[in-house]
Amino acid sequence: MNSDNSRLAAAYIQLIPLLHRGFDMPSARQMLPELTHLQYHVLEALYHQPDSYSMSLLAKHLHISKQQLTPLIAKLEEKECLTKQPDPQDKRQIGLSLTEKGRRIVSSRWESFHHELSQQLDLLSEEDRSDLGFCLEKMTRILRRLDPDTAKAD
Repeated sequence: MNSDNSRLAAAYIQLIPLLHRGFDMPSARQMLPELTHLQYHVLEALYHQPDSYSMSLLAKHLHISKQQLTPLIAKLEEKECLTKQPDPQDKRQIGLSLTEKGRRIVSSRWESFHHELSQQLDLLSEEDRSDLGFCLEKMTRILRRLDPDTAKAD
């Protein structure tokens, strides 16, 4: 690994906690305080899937075991945020889909986050906002090239 790559990797790693801190908006925590952070993760992963998602794929996507996922799914099903149904092609597989309530939760959380972040950006100068916009667009484009799922779409 050359030193430029090492420097870029270190800078990228420093950025991650700053981005995560930005997701900890007060209004997002107040919306459904009975949902845990991991339960929100499950809902958000399902939100981005056009079809139902198998337990195995979801566990792999979230980097947790199926045994860890099972109680999360049970709680979310209890709260009427998702449904389970047998896979039509393979009855041994269980498909997971968001309910309308689950979709509203995720959508409301992101709308709230967007609103609060927009307000925080008002604290920056016009020049800083312009620089940030340029950097974000460029970073998104470049990082998509590193993602095997989105690199094919570019």
